[in-house]
Amino acid sequence: MALNTPNCHGLRTSTTQVTIMNKLQQIPAVFPRLYDVSDSIKVVEVAKKYEGPEGAPIRRIPEYTIPQGSHEYHCSKVATSWTQGFFPGLVWLVEERRRLLPEAVESSYSGKEIMRLARRYQESFKFLAKKAINHDQGFRFQLCYGMDFALTGDEEAKRVLVDAADSLVELYTPQVGCMRSWTMMRKANMPDLWREDNLDEHYLVIIDNLMNLDMLYEATELTGDPKYAQVATHQAEKSLNSHVRPDYTTYHVVDFNQDGSVKKCMTHQGYADESAWSRGQSWAIYGYAQCALRTGRKDFLETACKLADKFFELLPESGVPWW
Repeated sequence: MALNTPNCHGLRTSTTQVTIMNKLQQIPAVFPRLYDVSDSIKVVEVAKKYEGPEGAPIRRIPEYTIPQGSHEYHCSKVATSWTQGFFPGLVWLVEERRRLLPEAVESSYSGKEIMRLARRYQESFKFLAKKAINHDQGFRFQLCYGMDFALTGDEEAKRVLVDAADSLVELYTPQVGCMRSWTMMRKANMPDLWREDNLDEHYLVIIDNLMNLDMLYEATELTGDPKYAQVATHQAEKSLNSHVRPDYTTYHVVDFNQDGSVKKCMTHQGYADESAWSRGQSWAIYGYAQCALRTGRKDFLETACKLADKFFELLPESGVPWW
């Protein structure tokens, strides 16, 4: 085998990577239920069901099944949600699986049809790439447009990805060292302190933002411009000294002063300001692992490991984390 061979993404890969890929392709035989054909059917048929009439704009995207057994989906608004990219991202994962493990995808689904569905959904919120309504651009665009570019090399997908990265950089303030996550927040039993009309009095940054940094690193790889990676690294460094507590639990929200000093640490969706919000802890584990992979920095990797250790330490006997 040649030292450099093309993989399914059209990229070059080493012999070691090919060996790893061969091992990965053996996983379905070991865990057959994870690669059942029915998975592809569920995703593609939901995509067909909710795409609406041909030519009509998509205004809502399937997000999760409605409880009580109706088998219908709650659909989020494309103009205001932060999860728009998840569903088209799932459709792209079906296409990736079709290329790697065609036996694990319904044989009647062509690559052309799968990609058409993915692009139809992601096209519906492309307009959000140029002007970020909040920090969630990585969630919106890397999962779908990023997969589009990785699998097809489509230049339009690359352009949208870079546009989204530019819109994130616009949220960055050097004096604070972070991208602003929210322009407002309402907190139960608290005065209305965080409003859009007093932005000079608060600067809200949430732990979730670590999940959007990888798109910035990717933008530097795609363009050669270091500014994206620099912003991502500054954000990770800032959160390391503000969102991450000494015991390696995490705060959900940090409100900074305009000079970058910490004004208040709190939660918005967790149990209490000083509790460990399970989803936020997960954001931090994954986010710092991604930053470590992109930068090679040992402190980011060590942080990810210690955050994970703390997560396991706090799990109840059931192994299911408290919300």
